[in-house]
Amino acid sequence: MDDLPLPEQDNEELWTMVYRGPQPKFVKGHRVNTIIINHVDHYHFVFQSSIKNRFRTIRNILNAGNITSDVGGTLQPIRNWHAFMTYLVRNHNYTSELIGSKLKPYYDQSLLVTPSDKDCSVLLCETRRENKPSNNTRVQRGEHLMDLVTLYNVTQLQQLKMKLSAKD
Repeated sequence: MDDLPLPEQDNEELWTMVYRGPQPKFVKGHRVNTIIINHVDHYHFVFQSSIKNRFRTIRNILNAGNITSDVGGTLQPIRNWHAFMTYLVRNHNYTSELIGSKLKPYYDQSLLVTPSDKDCSVLLCETRRENKPSNNTRVQRGEHLMDLVTLYNVTQLQQLKMKLSAKD
């Protein structure tokens, strides 16, 4: 799925914000482009904008959806779309909706992601933990030495030194 091409936009980034409140009601006639993901108790809005224009885009989305809430504190850039899609479809209780046509390639890709039973609050922490190397090198060295002693069947330090090669 990471191989699917995404449109290149000059100086425009993907952004997301979270809204908690009544369901937004978008009416036709507004020139708004967003993807709305409904997670039952909150909504994720995904939109594309330049850094300078993001707050005006947010205001347009809020006005078009009849939302009277300040969601600027939840604004975050989306650095990795594929990881964010996995985060968005983390369970089976979600719906998504495309408003406008600018984000259609992103919306189509989000429909291809299969939901998982992992909770989104620990999803990123678990991924970081799995990819993080162990920092306890002293323990690792001790275990490696014990493996070498067992492998070469030595009983004295001098024997081990004689049997070790550069790659060990």
